[in-house]
Amino acid sequence: MRIIGLYVCILTSCLLATHTLANSTLTVAVNAEYAPVIFTKDGKVAGIEHDILEMVAEELGYTLDYVSTEFHNVLSAVSNKTADIGVAGLSMTAARQQIVDFTNPIMALGQMAIIRLDRAGELSYPGTIKKPQTKVGVVKATTGQAYAQAQLGMTEVFAFANVEAGIVALRAGEVDFFIHDAPTSWRIAQESEFSDLLSLYHPLTEERIAWAVAKDNAVLLEKVNEVIEKLHVAGTIRQVQSKWIPVRIVVN
Repeated sequence: MRIIGLYVCILTSCLLATHTLANSTLTVAVNAEYAPVIFTKDGKVAGIEHDILEMVAEELGYTLDYVSTEFHNVLSAVSNKTADIGVAGLSMTAARQQIVDFTNPIMALGQMAIIRLDRAGELSYPGTIKKPQTKVGVVKATTGQAYAQAQLGMTEVFAFANVEAGIVALRAGEVDFFIHDAPTSWRIAQESEFSDLLSLYHPLTEERIAWAVAKDNAVLLEKVNEVIEKLHVAGTIRQVQSKWIPVRIVVN
């Protein structure tokens, strides 16, 4: 029986990255620029995904080692095995699934458009975003950029490094609309520093947010998925979302 047990270990658990099992640490490639989903607060990673990932790590007996990187480098860090998991408010797309495997979804979101409040009279009508010469801002390498390029063929699309740069351009009038995931719109609705902006709460897309895992790391993927499912069934993930997004605006 001991010999069989060792053989099973070789075929299953030992397939997990050596450094992960050796010191019980999960290396996380993170782009923490997406409040309240995943962001930096007081010098530390925080947000919905962070809280859920901590619960998963505790359940599995791991500690977390966050390694910050640009959004477009998160998937490559996982596929190149410099990280075990990639976390960045990642939407599950067919293109990304060619590079990595995804865990079970953490939450469902969608792209939304943001405008300046003083332009609401001219830009808030449905279809305005698709008019010729309209300037639309997005974050580079996101599903917001993919949507704009695929669906807004008559507009000018400007790709920015992060949300902050996009907001600056929107306020300066360099773009008419800024497209990003729903939590950005929720954040704008809640924080007084964004009182000059208006979110248009009609989702432009439907997306599922998940974590990236290397394609040959099936053992880790299975372990993480088991815990995610338990947290969903217990209602814990919904509670975490409510903690970080206390106000939700629904427009019929």
